[in-house]
Amino acid sequence: MRYVKAALARVSAPAGPAAVDHALAGSPPSLASLHQQADQLLGKQSALAERIRALRGLAAHSVSYPSYQTTTPDLSLLATIEGLPTTIFISRAGKVAYVHTGQYDSQGTLDQDISNYALSG
Repeated sequence: MRYVKAALARVSAPAGPAAVDHALAGSPPSLASLHQQADQLLGKQSALAERIRALRGLAAHSVSYPSYQTTTPDLSLLATIEGLPTTIFISRAGKVAYVHTGQYDSQGTLDQDISNYALSG
């Protein structure tokens, strides 16, 4: 778990548009085009479905944490899912230690939850 905390410590929120451009530099072309459309209203459900189909095959884009393919009903066996995103902290004993619903407001809040629920006993 210290590797997860160390990886998360390297991630910080960019300070402005130039910092965002720098942080996203090197993204695959299909993701770079998404970044360029930030803050735009792009269309209806059919446009979203088309974009999602076009993004298939980005499984090679690495992340610093494990990911699992599942469904909300399957996750509900672990915890009550009240919204997305949901972060589920599992204790070393294999029990759900804490469920955080929604996006984290700050890196500090995430770090605190990692310390309290993922790294503790």
